[in-house]
This record gives sequence, structure tokens and C-alpha cells, in this order.
Amino acid sequence: MRTPTTNKNTTIFFFYLFICFFTVRSLYGVPASAEMPSVEFSGTAKWHLLRRDGSIAWSRDYSFIVQVASNGWNIKQIPTASEQGPVEVAGSDNIDTYRAMDNSYITNRSTIKQFGTVCEGTFPSEGSKELQVLWLTFLYPKYYTNTIFSRPITLSEINYQITEGAKINIELDQNAHLLKNMEFQSQGVYFSGNQTVRLNSPLNSGYKLWSISISDVINLPNISVPSKIQYSQYLPVNNNQIFMNWSADISVESVTNLKPTLSEDFLPVITNKTLMTLDYRFAPRGQPVVLIRPNQNGVDVAQYNLSKGQWLNRDQASVFAGYKVAASLSTGHDISKKRKLIVWMMFIFTTIGLFLILWKSKRNETNQK
Repeated sequence: MRTPTTNKNTTIFFFYLFICFFTVRSLYGVPASAEMPSVEFSGTAKWHLLRRDGSIAWSRDYSFIVQVASNGWNIKQIPTASEQGPVEVAGSDNIDTYRAMDNSYITNRSTIKQFGTVCEGTFPSEGSKELQVLWLTFLYPKYYTNTIFSRPITLSEINYQITEGAKINIELDQNAHLLKNMEFQSQGVYFSGNQTVRLNSPLNSGYKLWSISISDVINLPNISVPSKIQYSQYLPVNNNQIFMNWSADISVESVTNLKPTLSEDFLPVITNKTLMTLDYRFAPRGQPVVLIRPNQNGVDVAQYNLSKGQWLNRDQASVFAGYKVAASLSTGHDISKKRKLIVWMMFIFTTIGLFLILWKSKRNETNQK
């Protein structure tokens, strides 16, 4: 026959198991991200380089395909005119991001070097600005809670931007998995050559460097998709004014359901089986270099040629390139040392408290006998 003490101890035991589960989940579980249906978007993007008077100095048009699911994503960007550049393809398995430039569509290929890049996390930090804007527009609502994306958002090819002290304003509809607006507010400074220049009043308190705004939406049963998107980018001049130097009009023309697929299937297909690859996973920005060669100093990036046309994971890449890992690498969901300490302290104190309760309960039961 079960006594009240036995029932109490059983309850305490199961509560302790719950605490153990919570500790493991907090330390090693994948961070929460908005659950998005598996879909594919396709459309066009028209990019314009602008003169100070607002006239168009140069244009480039793309078609694009964006695939997103719970276990990864892929973006393919294709120039409309073959002479305008290579096809850019990037994809992620929710751990790292892989990118390849396919020059097989280019008329004069000798001027374009084909290469691949791999970077830590789910944001294509080594991608082009055009591809990054597509990622922010369609994928930011999925990954905005991911700890790997807690660093400042920096777009490529804006060589005058200073991210220190910058602010980013984001309007997001979490339930609809929809970005409404994103605006990067830079401090009143910018790079000119290799010098930092401070703007005069009223721009010295800050100015809009770039923005993404949604003007129309396709509403589907499980998701709302941006269908008309505008990108604007601004350049400071004469220390007291700015003008729009880049603009883009992005349109979504079709949305279809995506069939279930494996995470590795989101990675770019490699047409060059010996693709030269720059691997940035081993030197995360703002962190110490974590790869070293024997008898050599640390390196900033691992460089290697693929042998079988297959992307390499972190362990494979370090061995293949002749490096050894000098420190543990992020898995895409690392947590801070401070948070680890807090979780472990909670676990330890809870464990001690529960065992004291059990010991006292057992002692009282013995005294009653």
C-alpha cells in the first residue's frame, strides 16, 4: 500500500526529472524560431544605381527563387542578361550557410572566377547585397530569435557604413511570419577612404543608411508573403546631406508549396567538382581565430578545393585543409557563458533543495516508526 510519504517522494522525483529535462533543453536545445510553412517564392528584382539628381546611372535585373522550410533554406539569384554576372546560389542546413557562384551562364567566363564560400550561421554574411536583401525580406521572420543572428546586420558592398552604435528598427508580424519594415539607422558618421567622417547638423544625430519596406502582401491560409518590396540605400555627401544612391523594386510572382526534403538538399548544387572554397566558419567575426596549422600561427580563413563536388562539414573541412581545431566551434545555437552559469546554478540549487526535502521526509518517517 502506497503511503502519503511515498506519493510525495514520487512527485518530487518526477519534478526532479522535469528540472533535468529543462536544464538539458536550455543548454543544448535548438533556439526557438518562428515555425514557417514549407514554401517556394519566385519573382524578379530590378536594381538601380542612382546619380545625385535621381537619374539612373546603371541597372541590373534578376529573377530569383527562394525556398524555405523548417530544416533549411535556399536562394537562387539569376541575372536576366547573361553578361551581367554569374548565378548566385546560397543555402543553409540551419547550422551553416553555403554559397556558390555559377559562371556557366556568362558569355565571357574568363573574367569571372568561380568560387564558393561557407560561413557560420544562417545569415549569408558572405553573399551579395542583393541576395542578403532577399534573405532579410523572406527569411528574417523565421530566424529572428536565433542566437547566431544576434550580431549587427551588415550588408555587403556598403564600404562607407559604420555599424558601431547603429540602430535597426524592425516591424514584424510574428503570427503571419511577415516582415513589414526594416530600417538601418547609422550614427552620424561614415567612412571616407580609410578615415571616419562625422556629419554636420542635423545629420550628426543619425541618418537612414538603408531600408526595406513592404507595400503589398499575398495572404495565404498559413502565411502572408511580401509581394511588393522596395529597398533604398543612402550615401552621405558634403558632411551635411545624403542622397539615395541605390534602389530596388522586388516583386513576388508565384508562391507554391514545397515538398519535404532533407537539410542537405538545400545546399547549392556544385557544377565545378573541384570548386575553390573560402571557409569562414573557423574565424567568426569578433571572435578569436580557432584554426591553426601545425607550426604556424592562426589563420583568418580556411581555403581549399573540393575533391568530389561535395560540401564539407566543419570536421571534414578542418581535416581536408590540413588544419586542426584549436577551440570549439559554434553549432549555430550556442548560448553565452553567463546563461550557462545561471542554468547550472539553478540546477545545482534545485538538486540540493530536493535532496534536503527527501532527506527530511525520510527522517520524519523514521522518527514516526
